[in-house]
Formats: sequence, C-alpha cells, structure tokens
Amino acid sequence: MGKVTHVDPSVNAAFIDIGSNITGFLIADDAVSANRKSGAPSINKLIHEGQTIKVQVIADGFANKGPRLKQLELDLSRSTHQAPACINQPPEPVDSILSMCVKDRVSRVVFSDAFFEKELMERLQVESKREPFRLEYEAPSLFEKYEVDDALSNALLRKVIMQNGAEIVFEQYETLCAIDVNSAKFTGQAKRGSLDINLLAMQEIARQIRLRRISGAIVIDALKMNSNDHRKAVLKALRQQLKDDPFPTHVLGFSNLGLIEMTRARRGPSLSESLMENLSSSIPTAETIAYNLMREMVGIGRKTKSAGYTLRASAEVVNVLNGDLKDIFAEAAGKVGQVTIEICSDRTSDKWEFIPDKIRISHN
Repeated sequence: MGKVTHVDPSVNAAFIDIGSNITGFLIADDAVSANRKSGAPSINKLIHEGQTIKVQVIADGFANKGPRLKQLELDLSRSTHQAPACINQPPEPVDSILSMCVKDRVSRVVFSDAFFEKELMERLQVESKREPFRLEYEAPSLFEKYEVDDALSNALLRKVIMQNGAEIVFEQYETLCAIDVNSAKFTGQAKRGSLDINLLAMQEIARQIRLRRISGAIVIDALKMNSNDHRKAVLKALRQQLKDDPFPTHVLGFSNLGLIEMTRARRGPSLSESLMENLSSSIPTAETIAYNLMREMVGIGRKTKSAGYTLRASAEVVNVLNGDLKDIFAEAAGKVGQVTIEICSDRTSDKWEFIPDKIRISHN
C-alpha cells in the first residue's frame, strides 16, 4: 500500500511512498485506469497526490533511483492496511537464496549455525516433492574454510587477469556497466589471436557478471575482429555461457561502434552497491566492515583464548555494532567471551583493533 507523494506531468509519472524510507516510481503506462483509451494516458488524470494506491515492485531500484512500480486494482472494502505498508513481506534471506540457487543438481547444503539448520529443515518440508538435499554441519567459519572473504575481495577488483595473461576491466556506473577486454601479453594463434582471447574472455565475463551481480545495460569492448564469422562465434560463446544465468539476459549483438550490447534483469543491488559506499568507491560501508570484523573476531577468539577482549573501532562502525547489528554482535561475542567496545575518534572506519588481554591484534 503506497501513498502518492508527488505527481509530475513533465515525465508523466508519480512518486509513491511505499514505506521504510523508500520512494517508488510509477509511470502512467503502469497506472490503473478504468477508462483507458488509446494513446498515452496522462498521469495527473489517473492519480492524485495524497491518494492511497496498491502497487507491486516490478524492478528494483539502484544507485539513487527508487524501485519501479506497477499499480494494482484496490478493493477498499477489503483493505485493512494503512499506507505506506508492505502487504506481502519479502522472503527471508535463507528462503530467498534457496529459491534462487537450490535446484535438482544440488545434493547437499553446508551450514554452521543452529538458526540456519531450523530454516533449512523447514525448507526441506516444503520441498518434500523433490529428492531432498543432505544437510551437513561444519564448525565455523565457513567463510574462512571456503575462502569466501577472498572471493568477495577479488570480485570487487576493477581488473581481472585471466590464466592466459589477458585482462578484463570492469567499470560500473549508475547507467550501465562497461567491460573492456585487453590482450596484455597474450597473442594467441596466428590470424585468430583476437578471437582466441575474446572466446576465453566471454567465459570469464559471464562468470564475473553473476559473481558481481551486475545488471541493467552492459557493453563489452571486445578485441577488434575483422571476420564476421569470428564476431558471430564470440556472440554465440557469450550466449552459451549465459544460458543458465538465473536472471534473464539478452545479448543484442554488436553495435555500430563495435561494442557488444547486452542486458541483464535487475534483481537487487550489485555486489559493489551492497558492500561499498558507492559504485566508484574502494571504501567498504561501515556495515560491511562490521561483518568482516565479527568474522575475524570469532576466528581470533578460537585461536587466542582469553577471559576478556577489547575492541577498538571508529564511531561509525561502533554505531553499527550497537545498532542494527546489535543482536548479531552479541551472538558473535558470545562465541569469544567478554568483549568491551571502545570508540576511537582518530580511526577511520576500516581501521580497528581486537585486543585479548595484553596481546594486541591490529587490522591496518
């Protein structure tokens, strides 16, 4: 249930408050009209400011843009929700991940927390019609064992170096993602060096797009190829690599500038948007740092036994630990022992210390 906060005839759209400090965008074509006629409808004839309407999110917001909405029919006689309010809550993280990732080929799921075990068991009951996957408990930390932190760090790098020495450079912007293929020192076979590099690059690009959760408009500056057959082969290879992508993708072909154009449906923020302060920033958010800190804190506690510890961090990170992540921090601290938090005003958010008794362990 949303409340119309502003109607803008200049763009033939309206801005809708859907709660949680989120403003959605509704174009006239997606608004409800009982007497819709041919031609483009006028938004100010369909809805008005202050009106309560029922909407569905049809495209996630990104950067500073809110989600795109579609208006649904509203039965006021049956509506019990005050606007703004969420009628259908989004799935919990575990359910969302399993819905997207768990398919028939998955035979086991590894977990390290009793909460997730409960969630997984409930999911297995829902999935009773299919062959159940096996649940396996492993002691923490799974991020450490499977090198997830390293994988996340690598997925945030601007440049990827392939095994043959060629490079792929990712530039993410609010409007699109530009991907550049560089041969570097790799030459390939005579008369088909560019093709060889591009074919290998398409495989890695498809993987990186999923890993980095890149979506929207994407352009790829592949190495120049004079043969039309070579260009077709590269497009075929890219489409083949993307055919099992969980998000709808469309490879449109080569533009007049020689760039490969493609689109990928947006299903939430990219990895950079989730973990970094902004798309062009190399600085993690305070929340990202807090999660990394807690994982390292638990690892340190396993290796260095102590009756008490002191955590020194910036005010920004401490505010996150004492705020939205309060319960999670308490759970992590419970695996370590007594943890005292000290705010250090002279520290940046990415600098912290975790001190067991007289032994100092710093993150510089």
